[in-house]
Amino acid sequence: MRTEAENNKKALSVTEIQNWLVSYMAELMDVDHDEIDIKVPFDEYGLDSSMSVTMVADLEVWLGRTLDPTLIYDYPTLEKLARHVSQV
Repeated sequence: MRTEAENNKKALSVTEIQNWLVSYMAELMDVDHDEIDIKVPFDEYGLDSSMSVTMVADLEVWLGRTLDPTLIYDYPTLEKLARHVSQV
């Protein structure tokens, strides 16, 4: 039997997750979406540990599933993070 949390998980494509992350980063950095490069490491955008943990927490809520708050260190670009999260 599936739990309610499992039923609420979103099965999204890499592109959908990348788009969400680009929008999130653009808003966080107060820049246009086209200024966010999915291949640039998070640290080059000035993302500190607090911002990183908050972003992963917000992504968790959006996806409806639990994520490791340290994912950004293992997957240091939007592209890599989106690819990993889409496969989990």
